[in-house]
Amino acid sequence: MGIRRSGKTYLLYDTMRRLIKAGVDRRRLIYVNFEDDRLLPICSRQLNLILRVHEELCRDFVGQKKDIFFEAIQNAPGWETFVRRLDDTEEVQIR
Repeated sequence: MGIRRSGKTYLLYDTMRRLIKAGVDRRRLIYVNFEDDRLLPICSRQLNLILRVHEELCRDFVGQKKDIFFEAIQNAPGWETFVRRLDDTEEVQIR
């Protein structure tokens, strides 16, 4: 969280780079940019598709810990309850 052009995106990418360098398989990392017009409009009920798509693409990582990076998540109405549910029920690290 911070002002525009302050380096928030750089911090996300740098964190992903450091995790990969530390040996984390990049397929465990999920990056979603809610400024991408292809995702909009998205409602809170559709947010769970992020995890389902990851499971389809990376079947070897179903049930394993994932690191999820959200960019501009404020563009997704209802994001707060989705993130809270992820934190409470999924094996994820939200960044």
